[in-house]
Amino acid sequence: MGDLYDNGDDLIDDCWFIDYRHFRDNLPDGGKYHSVNGETKIDVGKGVEVTLYVNHNWNVKSESSRKYRSVWMKINYKNATILFSGDSKSKYEKLMIKDFPSIETAHVIKLSEHGSKEATKEKFIQTVQPIFAVACNKHHDGLPDPLVKLRLGTRKIFSTNETGGKITVRTDGKLRNNKVSYQIKLQKSKHVIR
Repeated sequence: MGDLYDNGDDLIDDCWFIDYRHFRDNLPDGGKYHSVNGETKIDVGKGVEVTLYVNHNWNVKSESSRKYRSVWMKINYKNATILFSGDSKSKYEKLMIKDFPSIETAHVIKLSEHGSKEATKEKFIQTVQPIFAVACNKHHDGLPDPLVKLRLGTRKIFSTNETGGKITVRTDGKLRNNKVSYQIKLQKSKHVIR
């Protein structure tokens, strides 16, 4: 299994989190638990570096707002970059790009909040400058939101809501004519639930 990284929030007290807490405290195969605070770099080998970000300056006022303090993950492979920003909303996006300049510029982004209009705001897009976006929203009809599509302009959005299956992004990370190329594989699901 390996090590487990999370944002360190131990505040949620529902059944799911109690199961998670038990799993976290009893990791198999000698795995270690790490609470991310700030910026944590992990060299996973073969030219892949993962950077995890959590901003503990985000003031969590309610149980429902805790999920928006997501761990962000940026994967760098040679010249390629992919950014996953969890369930963050726009206020957290602003705080993250202000406090962590290394987040800037990612060729590929996974849309926050399944592509909700509450995230992926103009300032975030201007800062990160993605080439394209991926939306994981198979069971969220109407997402990505039309406002998010408008904000992304001509950038292509690959959505599990449209494919009903997996979206695989591959790259060799090499520069060709000052660009990194990505291959996208859309796998249609035989069982689309609507």
